Amino acid sequence: MHSPEGFISHKLSGMSSARIPSSLNWLINKRARLLGELLRLEEAARTQIPLLDDNVQQAKKALEYALRQRAELPSFLIHSLEETKNRLQAIDVALGMHEIPIDSSAIQPIRSGSTRLSHRHGELTRIIIERLHFATGEPLSSNDIATYVAKALKLELNEEIKNKVRYRLKNLCNSGRVCRANKRKWTLPGYGN
Repeated sequence: MHSPEGFISHKLSGMSSARIPSSLNWLINKRARLLGELLRLEEAARTQIPLLDDNVQQAKKALEYALRQRAELPSFLIHSLEETKNRLQAIDVALGMHEIPIDSSAIQPIRSGSTRLSHRHGELTRIIIERLHFATGEPLSSNDIATYVAKALKLELNEEIKNKVRYRLKNLCNSGRVCRANKRKWTLPGYGN
């Protein structure tokens, strides 16, 4: 409360009620606000650093897995290519033996399945967490995250990708790795939650 002399009555813990000049009261309030900000930042650091350490460990495991896969995959691909070519050639021979002549080169390829997110285990989660981390606390919609995922996987964005991202976000939310900022947006824990 302002007194006629321009002083403010203020009670500090451990001190009796004293009349404090407004400039000193401003400094006290400023310190209290900074202390509150410091506590918020310490809490964010306490929650984010273990998550980031976990992400580093997961990235190391993913790198080890990718290096193993890189070493093994070429021989698997070569074997699969040869096997598929042999099966295709066998069908061409069978088509040539049929009484109705069919030009096998006129048959157009059909890609089986729908849009496949052909990625290694955990890749979708890693990309989602990466996108939310880059947002530095700004809540993102499922569509924003799905757009980033599609670009990262070099795919065109479609409903199937959006649904997979939404489903994965719900699972990550249930496990506590991401949080709903509101009904339609997501963020990482420790960013204002």
